[in-house]
Order: sequence, then structure tokens, then C-alpha cells
Amino acid sequence: MSAKGDIKIEIRDPAPVAAAAPRRVDIAAGTPMARALNAFSAQTDIEILFNPALVTGLRAPRVRGQLEADEALDRLLAGSGLVAF
Repeated sequence: MSAKGDIKIEIRDPAPVAAAAPRRVDIAAGTPMARALNAFSAQTDIEILFNPALVTGLRAPRVRGQLEADEALDRLLAGSGLVAF
């Protein structure tokens, strides 16, 4: 069984150069983490693979602004015990 600190999210970015360009990200505080990760993926065009069962009960902080994808993801995962690789 995996502890929350061991949860990993795999990121697949088909266009690494495009990922560096700031994107408009708007995720509301309290959004269930699975929904927030899917919204992040849709808003940044970066594929994120994760097991929804492992994020059950987690809520996202508010992430809003014109942000580079890595900064937005860092904010989204802050304090959650989730790690992106």
C-alpha cells in the first residue's frame, strides 16, 4: 500500500518547448484533486497520468494566473504529498 508521500504523477509532454510558455491556468480552491489534475492537463496541453484512487480525498489549492506549466503544477501539488516526475 502506498502512503500519500509516495504517490507519483507521470507527466508526458509532447512539446517540451511549448510547455515553457506561460499558460492561463484557473483551478478553484477545494476542487477534488483528480478533477484539478485533469483541468491542469486540459489547460496546459500536458498529459498527466495518475491513479484516481490515490488522490481520493485530496483537494487542490487555488491556482490561477498566467503561469509556466511547471510553476502551476508545483502550486497545484504543494502540500498534497504528491510528486510529479
